[in-house]
Amino acid sequence: MAKNKAKHLKLRKITRLRKAFLMLPVLIISTAFLAVVAASMYHASLPKGWTPPPSQREKPELVANPAASSTPSPTPTPPVPHAPYVPPQACPPGSPFIVITQWGVKFPACGDIADIQYEIVGGNVVFYSPELYPKYPYCSPAGNGEGALVRQPAATSQPNDDMINAGVINGWRYYFGGEQEPCVQYVPVDSPDALRDENIDNALTIEMRNYLTASP
Repeated sequence: MAKNKAKHLKLRKITRLRKAFLMLPVLIISTAFLAVVAASMYHASLPKGWTPPPSQREKPELVANPAASSTPSPTPTPPVPHAPYVPPQACPPGSPFIVITQWGVKFPACGDIADIQYEIVGGNVVFYSPELYPKYPYCSPAGNGEGALVRQPAATSQPNDDMINAGVINGWRYYFGGEQEPCVQYVPVDSPDALRDENIDNALTIEMRNYLTASP
């Protein structure tokens, strides 16, 4: 009797295990169905046109652009440096002279003032450049020219701080007045003609201040 009872219990246990295995696929299918239904209901509850934030989106794989990698980047062009400033120098010994015969004085002429010319205008010596005068009317003797040499009797004249004192020669006090403003106008300040005008004025200033002498 006890033996039959044990066998009966064993059969009931096996039956229960079989039923559990048979119910397992049903449980899996039911769980999946419930997950799909829940997802559908969640998306249906979202506002129309809503998209997930960037952190939840799939990030695209970065792929190098072969066209961009094969084209070399242009090399930047270095700026062109300006020519260094060279201060004007006095004419070397042995340079030819510009002689102002009407007044009996002379000064060395070289470089930018080697071809300088002059005219007597209003009792003063006005210098001009034969290169710049035809191109710029204000560079003419009647205009500003390249500056003017002025003289006054030494006994009655007073030093003029607005002009360069060129000294006293044969009873006359000489002054040189450079350009009040460049005679080369309406061109860039660093153009060749503007630089030429400035160099002429600087060279005349040096020679008049230091090397104006009497002409025999």
